[in-house]
Amino acid sequence: MEAFSQRVSILKRERSGQVWFAFAHVHHLFRYDSIQRVFRTVDGLPDDGEFSLWWQDKKGNVLVSKTNGNTRFPISKNLFCIPARGSINDFSKFIRVSKQIIDVYSDDFFGTLFFGVDTGLKIFKNNQNIVHSYLQKDIDEDDFGRILRGMASDGKGNIFFANENSYWYRLNKKNGKDQIDTIRIIEERSDTVLRFNCCFALHYQSPHYLWGIACQGRDRGLLIRYNLTTQKATIYRYPARFRAFTADANGLFWLLAEYPNGDYKLLNFNQHNAEFRTFYTAEEPSPLKNLFPYFIARGKGNTFWVTTNKGLYRIKTGTSPKSNQFETFKGRTGLGTQLIYCVYEDAEGMVWLGSSQGLIRFNPTTLSEKYYTEANGLASNVISGILEDHRGKLWISTHSGISCFDPKTEKFTNFYDLDGFSHSSFTRYSFFKDEENILYFGTINGVNAFRPERLTQWDSVPKVTLTRVSKYNWVQDTLMEFTQNLHQMRYLKLAADEQNLELEFTLPIYWDISKTKYRYKLRGVDEKWVDLEGRNQIKYNRLPPGAYELFIQGADPRGNWSKSLVLHLKVETFFYNTWWFWLLAALGIAIGGYFLVRSRLLQKLKIERLRTKISTDIHDEVSGLLAGIALQAEVMQHLGKDEFDKNRLQKIAEISRKAMSRLHDVIWSIDSRKDHLEDLLFRMQEHANDVLAPLNIQYQVQLRNLDLKMGIPIQIRQDLFFIFKEAINNVAKHAQAKVVHVRLVQQGRFFEMEIVDDGKPANEKKSGSGNGIQNMKMRAERIGGEITFVQNNGMTVALRMKRL
Repeated sequence: MEAFSQRVSILKRERSGQVWFAFAHVHHLFRYDSIQRVFRTVDGLPDDGEFSLWWQDKKGNVLVSKTNGNTRFPISKNLFCIPARGSINDFSKFIRVSKQIIDVYSDDFFGTLFFGVDTGLKIFKNNQNIVHSYLQKDIDEDDFGRILRGMASDGKGNIFFANENSYWYRLNKKNGKDQIDTIRIIEERSDTVLRFNCCFALHYQSPHYLWGIACQGRDRGLLIRYNLTTQKATIYRYPARFRAFTADANGLFWLLAEYPNGDYKLLNFNQHNAEFRTFYTAEEPSPLKNLFPYFIARGKGNTFWVTTNKGLYRIKTGTSPKSNQFETFKGRTGLGTQLIYCVYEDAEGMVWLGSSQGLIRFNPTTLSEKYYTEANGLASNVISGILEDHRGKLWISTHSGISCFDPKTEKFTNFYDLDGFSHSSFTRYSFFKDEENILYFGTINGVNAFRPERLTQWDSVPKVTLTRVSKYNWVQDTLMEFTQNLHQMRYLKLAADEQNLELEFTLPIYWDISKTKYRYKLRGVDEKWVDLEGRNQIKYNRLPPGAYELFIQGADPRGNWSKSLVLHLKVETFFYNTWWFWLLAALGIAIGGYFLVRSRLLQKLKIERLRTKISTDIHDEVSGLLAGIALQAEVMQHLGKDEFDKNRLQKIAEISRKAMSRLHDVIWSIDSRKDHLEDLLFRMQEHANDVLAPLNIQYQVQLRNLDLKMGIPIQIRQDLFFIFKEAINNVAKHAQAKVVHVRLVQQGRFFEMEIVDDGKPANEKKSGSGNGIQNMKMRAERIGGEITFVQNNGMTVALRMKRL
């Protein structure tokens, strides 16, 4: 016990009663054997550090941390899980979340783990028991481990891997135990170990042959046939490096060869006569000239697909070079410019291509293509391999993770090293599916195997959770923040002066949070998803009043999107912008307008009644008085004897009748019962008859586009009549005319009135100084019209004004 006379760093008793110990400055973990009463070292742990943290889950698995020493706050360097049954597992990848681990809780360390760290609570879903890694090394993140390229299976529980250099490996999975053996290639003829590099592919041939390609230097290719029974190899050498190979249904091998002069060719190898032959067609003796081929894969029938740095090519083999076909899609599709690393043709004849620009779905029948990139959810645009699982889903290995793609929904699910893979950078020529539907993918640090249905059985991603809500009142210049109980918030109302809103949120998944993504859309504003590009914050300034629905989604590091967090937003408006305010305002305006119109109508009716009364009173009183004066003057004229008195009485009678005539015009102009166009026309004709008929002057009236029933304002009616009257009076007094033409027309936007006579011009018209013409001009200006006078074989008076 003297060796353990140190300070105790771990002293824990597990549920079964077994006691665990660790001591300061002692690089071992111990368990106490209560039967033999001795301490036993836990084997399989590194002996280069102290153990000071210990936890146990409900299934009896133990998690221990190797730290920098037994300090108050130890810093974890490594984590190891010691299962109740089985070998020790390295859980050091979880230290990335924090090296200062305070506590750990889990029902099962191989399921969901809760880490209490210095910065809070972190949650992980562990894939360690789903993804099995082989031949990996303990390397730094930027280092390389074993790079495995080719893979094959004998269908009897043995999986073969080809190291890029010098070795092959056999994974024996019989009896449920995984055992790795190294295969050294011993050449049968020389009985020496073969040294090689650039081994890119393997192929198993029943009953006991394992074929592979490799190279020696830059100018020699090796086709290797390894006998698994004799453990000896036959080597077929060729003066060019091999890039890829595959076998057809007849056992003929097809190889892509790179020559020292930079040329590339397609070869076939016949096992029976051990002969290499160059593939060519009748039209093209070197189909792969100026191309750098990467991969060859069998298609349907006698078809092969070849990927290059300049697109995709299809080869159809015949019985002779004349029947061979080499088909390029350059010029007919966009594939001619793509660098394509791998190809896979599914059962429906759809061709899937892994390129440097993402995944491409190519239909060779319609020559249509569709691209999927990181923007669509792919883990990386640089693709290394493509496999289809038994459910019809594609598994795409990339330089930064592996993606599961569902062709039906076109949805990607991504996985990385934190999901149990030995590394996130996957290598080319390193993908395989065995007879049990287990998928194998190689990385720059070993190879990983998993059953796809188990890897994708995780629960859905949790919804986004609000962490902060703030509202700014721009009227009061105050900021209100809410940080409590936001997980229950589903409705948010903003007052009219609180239209500045800021939201912060998080996705409650804490593993590799640097790859967490968010997106949102505000129904009513943003109808499409808006990518937040790593941010977890949304700001809205002065949202218009209304009701909105805010949808927020988060994606975990695999690219799986959560269901939407839906927040109902209600932005209120000021009362003067509400519908009810405008309705009341419109109603008030309507009522006010009604009373205003009613008042004006009553006033107009009152004025019309007054006009009618005045015209009636004048007609009855003044007109009768003037008629009496004229009559009395005529009677006195006949009774009188003095000629001077008779002349004076005659003049009084004439003045009285003239006054009566003018008074009738005034009465007519103010009578509201005469406010229609037909009344105006009747009065014009009446005046023309009274004035022109006694002088034997004929007149004609022409009307066009006039509505005789239309009303005319009193001012316009008066001025039109007096202009007409003045023109007719001038004709009667001065023109010595025989015919007068009157034209009244509505034309376009104007009303026109013309009075044309065939008489001689009057002196008043010639001088232009008469009061009659001046009065007509004044009246025309008063009604917004323009009047002209033209002397040419008579006189023309033309008035033009806006339409009646």
